[in-house]
Amino acid sequence: MILVSGAPGNVGTELVKLLSARGHQVRVLIRRPGSAERLPFSGVETAFGDLTDRESLERSLAGVDRVFVNSAVGPAILAQKNLIDAAEQAGVRHIVKLSWIGASAHLVAVPFSRWHAEVESHVKASGVACTILRASAFMQNHLNYITMPHANTVYGAAGEGKASLVDARDVAAVAAGVLAEGGHEGKLYEVTGPEALSNAAVAAIISKVTGRHVRSVNVSLDQLTDNYLRLGWPDAWAQELVAIQELRAGGHLATGTDVVERVAGKKPTTFEEFVREFASP
Repeated sequence: MILVSGAPGNVGTELVKLLSARGHQVRVLIRRPGSAERLPFSGVETAFGDLTDRESLERSLAGVDRVFVNSAVGPAILAQKNLIDAAEQAGVRHIVKLSWIGASAHLVAVPFSRWHAEVESHVKASGVACTILRASAFMQNHLNYITMPHANTVYGAAGEGKASLVDARDVAAVAAGVLAEGGHEGKLYEVTGPEALSNAAVAAIISKVTGRHVRSVNVSLDQLTDNYLRLGWPDAWAQELVAIQELRAGGHLATGTDVVERVAGKKPTTFEEFVREFASP
């Protein structure tokens, strides 16, 4: 039995679908019973557990041998640690932790990177075999620019810095491969897309596919933070998006890997393919 946390998210939702299609028993950890009705899949078990409530986690982990711990930041760090500790106590044999590519030790001065690195250290120190998936910046972060006709300005703070953007569904495919097959214990995989793109290149591809003129504008990190908050992004997400720009500017997100092809057995999605799929007709 595989327990998946964070199933309503981009990676978790796709992961549940992929594992179910392979015939694996999957249990989805959700906080509120009403949330189960909104899950975009059926035929899987649901467990109602609060990551701050150890007793509910113990019930959710009964009979589970593998756990997927989704990525989260800020106060959710403690919740992830609780899940990892409960998994160790329950005798889980393998934990797959979704992290991000900026969690490297030499980048911990960036708060968002430090939070992820802290949870990585916690799972490595547990008595459970683990696999760390460090994902690059998601293509899904650009969906508003792709789907909204009046979103014609891509704001960034990375200058000419590039990032190997990855489709979250490709990250899920890697996670599914790791959970479904043996031999990945103790491994750390950096999961990226096939090409490094600047904000200007992202805007150019969206323009090409949609036929709209989308421009790229560079602002300061503080201005970008204010912009995200003004648009209604939750504070933790705003910090994540700004951290991506900060590390992108430093060249830390430009390196590409072959992990999607090697572990998931598929070609990684290009950004142009992604835009074509989601662009409004």
